[in-house]
Parts: sequence; structure tokens; C-alpha cells
Amino acid sequence: MQESKNNRLSKENENLASREYKFLYNIIKSANEATDIEQLLKIILDAIIKFMNFDGGGIYLVNEKKRIAEVICNVDLPEDFINMAVQINIDDPPYEQVFNRGIPIFSENYPEMDPKFFIQGGFQSLASIPLITKQKIIGTLNIASKQRYEFSIDEKELLEIIAREIGTVIVKMNIEQELKENNQKVKVLFETLQEFLFIINSEGNIIHTNPIAISRLNYSKEELIGMNMIKLYPVEFQEKAKESIADIINNQEGICEFPFITKNGELIYVETSISMGKWGNENVLIGISHDISKRKKIEEILKKKEKKITDLKILESELRYGLILETSNEGYYEVDLDGKFKFLNRTFCEMFECSMEEIIDQNFIQFLGLTEEIENLSNAFKDVFNTGQPKNDIQIEIALKNDITKIIETSIHLNNNSEGHIVGYCGIVRDITNRKIAEEKLKESEKIFRNIIENTRDAIIIVGFDGRFKYISPQLGTILKRNDIHEGDLFSKYIYKDDLEYLLQAFKNATIKGKTFIDKEVEFRTIDGNGKIIWLTSITKNYHDDSGNIIGFIVLLTDITEDKEGQQKLKESEVILRKKYKELNCLYGISKLLENKEATLEDIISGTLYIIPLAWELSNEIYIRIIVSTKFFDP
Repeated sequence: MQESKNNRLSKENENLASREYKFLYNIIKSANEATDIEQLLKIILDAIIKFMNFDGGGIYLVNEKKRIAEVICNVDLPEDFINMAVQINIDDPPYEQVFNRGIPIFSENYPEMDPKFFIQGGFQSLASIPLITKQKIIGTLNIASKQRYEFSIDEKELLEIIAREIGTVIVKMNIEQELKENNQKVKVLFETLQEFLFIINSEGNIIHTNPIAISRLNYSKEELIGMNMIKLYPVEFQEKAKESIADIINNQEGICEFPFITKNGELIYVETSISMGKWGNENVLIGISHDISKRKKIEEILKKKEKKITDLKILESELRYGLILETSNEGYYEVDLDGKFKFLNRTFCEMFECSMEEIIDQNFIQFLGLTEEIENLSNAFKDVFNTGQPKNDIQIEIALKNDITKIIETSIHLNNNSEGHIVGYCGIVRDITNRKIAEEKLKESEKIFRNIIENTRDAIIIVGFDGRFKYISPQLGTILKRNDIHEGDLFSKYIYKDDLEYLLQAFKNATIKGKTFIDKEVEFRTIDGNGKIIWLTSITKNYHDDSGNIIGFIVLLTDITEDKEGQQKLKESEVILRKKYKELNCLYGISKLLENKEATLEDIISGTLYIIPLAWELSNEIYIRIIVSTKFFDP
């Protein structure tokens, strides 16, 4: 009878475990089909309510600034209840226990715990479990029943496991969403930027450019990507361009002013601002080139004037009233030796949003509203006067009369009259505000990407089809307790040899099927720096080049070693319990034989011969013989 009861309890436990595994499998399967976080949470919430046979539920996310939690999704909750409970103050009891201390609430008497919400919902029982990730409480999972319900230990543990996983999933999906949004922002910036943009690797080859560069240089994207940057310059400028770029690398940033030559041989005069940066995890040069063809034409005129070329009166007329000045997108100015404006072209007036009458005879420093930069700019004019050498690319920040701030770039040249006497200065002015903003946005975007990748708990790697690392986030070294992992290393070097073929086949299947992600997470083992086995799961996405070709994999690695060790300990515990169970059954059977007063000695010995092998793991391979005096008893 006792044995029958034990068998029944064992079957009930097995049925419960089977239902839990089936439940978790269905959640994972459904969650993989979700397209956004709200749909994912609704799928999980609906599955939990059905599994527990409850009447409704909701998931809250914390707003730290407002100190409230807000419902992000709900299933089968009455409208009046939602209207009242759409926000919860996370510092008010009884819910501060969950939101601030991370202690779950399992209540079979909800009316007593919170009468106000009970009236609106009519619920009798409630489970409220914190969603925790990286030791931070980000929300709660809540399910409620209109019947009194007492939660079992297994149900509580199951709900807490699910809540932890929900917290992890929310963070992962938020990170993925941020990455998508930032990628889109950078893409829009690149495609709309009217300056030429080049991303150049350490070998001097172009690895990315923008549509305006492709269009103006008359090359296809495929022709530009992989081309050495130096080949964009005319042959006679290539050696000087190499030297200039080398100097810029040493100084971390600078200006390279050499013309580009298009595919069909046309020269485009550009001024290229080059700075050091990151593209993914690669050290690169970021070049932004501004077309200065019109400015060059004006400067050629200025050079002719400075060299006292014949017919200075014609040159002066051309500078003041010529078509080039009046149609140019660059501003042109002339000031006397006291710094007062004497001539301006139309573009200069438009740039500063003033009429010619408002500016003429005003001192340039007072007009531009300069304060901190007065000394530097004044010294620049003095240097030009003393040396006779012009100065280019002087950048200053100015405030217009409507409080709008602009960044301008100007040149300073000596201005001579028709007799060759110095009468003041002249130069070109350019509005570079948009270019500066674009440069800052590019730097900020790269910083955001780096912060996201370097601050997530999981490791992110990129592996090429040659099996070597193209990128490694710092977390991989932390997980594996190694500081000797480098880009270019073979990925297989760090994989447990028995798992290598299985892992590579999973990657291969993902490529063959052409899916964004492989069908499921792949578990495999590695060895850390201390020789310990580390279990990881990988979520793999195909990695494409700019032409859309698959060239490798982006892999998200999660350390699951603690989970695996826990599972192993559970299995070992089950083996010990099963062995003890058999031994106790054996002793119980023998005691029953001895209690039977009508049993003979032979009955007891025969029963014992049958019972003893059942206490051993390999009962079919055990042979028992009992010897009493000189008599042998065999089964």
C-alpha cells in the first residue's frame, strides 16, 4: 500500500515537471515569433495565465524619474481595474516590497492586502514577482485569480524563473532596438550629408563612403569601396597627399587640401578635414571633404592681385563686381587697416543676415560680436601684415543679432591698391556650422555604439568565414578570464573540441537557410584561463558587407555556466535519492517477510533472494546466494 502511494506521488511529480517543461517550451517557441517587445510580453503573459488557470494579469515597467510603475501590457483585466491600476507608486505599500526590495508577493487573500483594487477587479489571489536584470528591478509580472489559490513551492520557483528571463529579454530587446535606431540615424546622416564622406582603414583603403561622393566622383560604390584613398588625387599630388595624411595621423587630426580627380578626369578642388576615429572596433581615419572649387577661383584672383599682375584696376573691378563674387556661395570681405569693412559681396551679407548698409564702416570685431577670440584673430591679422603671407582656415564662433550661433572659416590676405600700397585685408568666409554638427554627430554616434556594446553583460563577437575574429567586445575576456584573446585569432581555438563540429554546423545551417537568426540558441563549452569549463549560449545573426553579401556572423554570447552546474547537481541528487529509495524498499520488503508469523525460514530466505537485487542499480546483473549451515539457497 505504501509502495502504491509512493508510485502515485512520483507520477504526480513527473506530470507536474512534464507540464512545466512543456509550458516553458511553448513560451520560448511563441516568444521567438514575436516582432516587438509588447507583443513578446503579451505572449508570455497569456501563456502564464492559461498555465496557472488564472483570470488575468499585467506587466509593469518602472519609471525611475517619476517613481512609478506603468502597465505596458495586460491580459483579461477589467477596464475599470486597468484605469485605476495603470500606474502604481513604487514607494507605497504593499508594492514597495516588490519594486524596491525585490521580494515577490504571493497572496491568497488579495482583498485584505489591497481592498481598493479588489473592488474594481474582484480578484481573490495575486502573484507579483519582480523583473530583475543585472541586480536592478525594472518591473513586475502580475497574475490574479478570482478564486482563493495557494501557490506551491514549485509554482513560486517557476514564476520567479520566468520573471528573471523576462527581465533579461526586455533589456536585450531594448539594446537591439537602440542599435537599430542608431544605425538608422547614422545611415540617414551619411546619405543626406552634402559633404564628401570617407571612412579609411589603416591601410589607406576606403571602407565606406556616402552617395554625394559616389555621384560627384563618377565612380560606382563597388569601385570606390576598397580603393586606396591616394588614388583619388591626381598623380602629381599623390606623394604630397601621402605626406600630409601621415602628418595628420601623428597629430590626430588636420586639414588636407588637394584636389580630387573624377573617373572621367575632372578636377574637384576640396578641403578634407581628417580625424582619427573608430568604425566598429577598427581604428580608422574619418575624412569629410568640402568642395572649394568656387573658393579656389576667387583665391586665384586674390593671388594675382597680391603679385601685382598687370591691369590691377581690372582685377580690382573683377574682385568687387565680378560675376564670380556675386554668384559665389562663399562670402568675400575687405577691411581697411583699422579693421573697418569697406566691401562685401552678396553672400557675405546673406550669411550674416544683414544689409550692406548695416555693415559698411563697422569694425569687424564689434560687428561679429567676438570676445574670447579677439586676441587670436587680431594676432592673425598682424602676422599677415608683418610676414606678407596669407592665413587660411581660421575658425571662429560668432553670435548673430538674433542670438543664433554660427561657426565660420575665414582666410586673411593683404589688400593692395593700384599703386601696390597695403590698404587693408581681404579674404573668403565660409559657414561650416553644418559640417561641424555632422562631425560631432558622427563622433557621438560612435560613442553611443561603443558604450552599448561595452556595458552589456553578454559578449558580442564578429567571426568571418575564415573562422577568425573580426571584432571582440571586452566582455569575452571577462567571461573566459583571459587577456590573450585578440582579433585575428581563430574562433575554434577557444571552443571545447567535442562541441566544435556541432557549433560550426549550426552556423552553416543559418547561412544555408538565409535566416536573420538561427532557429534556436546553441549551447557549447569553452575553457577559461584557469582551465575551467565555461558553458555559453550563442544567438547568431548573419553578418553582411555593404553589398548585402553574407561574409560572417555576429554572435551574442551568454554565460550559462551557473545554470549548467545547477542542473548537474540536481541530476546527481536525483541519482542518490533513487539509490536510497531502492535500499529503503529492500529493507521494507525484508521487514515485511519477518513480520509474517506464518512464513517458514525457507519462505524468508527465498523472499530475501528476490528482494536484495532490487536495491542495486544493475539488478539484472546481480546474483545472490544465501548459505545456511551447509545448505545453499539460490534464486
